[in-house]
Order: sequence, then structure tokens, then C-alpha cells
Amino acid sequence: LGRAPVASGTFGALLGLPERARLLADYARRSLAEAQALAASVPAAERPRVYYAEGLRGLQTDSPGSMHTEPLDFLGVPNVADVQEASGFGRATVSLDQVITWRPDVILACPEKVGPDNSWAPEWLGDPSWRQVPAVAHGRVYLIPGAPFNWFDRPPSASRMLGIKWLLWVLYPDRAKYDMVAETREFYRLFYWYDMSEAEARQILDASRPKLSATP
Repeated sequence: LGRAPVASGTFGALLGLPERARLLADYARRSLAEAQALAASVPAAERPRVYYAEGLRGLQTDSPGSMHTEPLDFLGVPNVADVQEASGFGRATVSLDQVITWRPDVILACPEKVGPDNSWAPEWLGDPSWRQVPAVAHGRVYLIPGAPFNWFDRPPSASRMLGIKWLLWVLYPDRAKYDMVAETREFYRLFYWYDMSEAEARQILDASRPKLSATP
């Protein structure tokens, strides 16, 4: 994440688009600095412990220090996954008992498949056994947006800059006071040359916060 502004300047020079590169690099520097400042203002005791759920059963994950969980490390958010870092593609396989033992306050769920209406929801959330996990019991499961690229991981792209704003927005709703709809539209306009409507932005953000039931 911290290398993004440098990379933008380098590619801008190579492609003969220095002004556009400067615009994107300035956005990156400002966004990352603001995100880190907000994250640093949160006392350690108030930072939620997070489980990053991957795979069709939600039982694959990546450890702290992994390139796949870099946004959590960047914001100083505790990652509960006590696993050996898997080589190459990552994704260490764990058991539901391990997740229950780790007692995460929040689950970030990686999209694995998309339905015909471009929506998705992890099927494993329908398993009553997951209600033993505090994050599920308290309705704090968030589906990572993935259009056109994942905002958190796989692939780690420029979308991570929007993803860290989204992370702060879902983790610290009382502190992240910015307009996430406006932030989403601005990012897509700058980086993807797409004039996203307010309705489209709201649809993406609403889908990332599913309604969960704490009882069978």
C-alpha cells in the first residue's frame, strides 16, 4: 500500500502520462495518510479482532504479515488467524473450531462466486454452527466488495486504496464520518474512468453489510 504513489509516478513517466499519474499519486498519498491517521486515533483496546474468511466454506485464511492481509496490518487491526503462512497462493485451511476459539469480533468475507444478478453471499453463513462465533452472533460479518476488482485482496490492486476507507467505515462507524458513497464514486471516476451513479455506489455498499440473524 505504501508503495502505490511511487509506482504511479514511475508508470506515468513510462506511459507518457505524468499529469494523470501525479493526480492518482496525490490521491493515494492523501487517502493513505488520512486512513493511517484515523486508524492511529483508535485506542488498541477498541480495535476489533478480525478473521479473514476465504474459500467456499469460509475456512481458509491468511496470517498477519501476509501480502493478502496487508490492509489489516496497514491499519493496525488485529488479525486473529494463528496459522502458518502458506507459501505461494496462501490460504491456510483451518477448522470452524479454531475460528470459534479465536473469537473474532468481525469477519471479512472474501467473495468466491457471483450469482446471475451480480450479487453474492457466502453459503456458510447459513450454517447455525457459525453462530458460536461472536462476529456472526453480533451481526458483524462484512462481504468485501469485488467490482471490478476486490477491494481487499485477490488480486491486490489499486482498489485497496478504496478498500481501506471501506474497512474504516465498517470497523469504526462512529469515527469514519466521511461519505462512503461519495468516496466510492470519486475512486471509480479517477481510477476506472467510470461515472458511477449514486444508486450503483449504494448498491455495492449495501451488499457489503448483509442482514444476519443471531438466532436459528
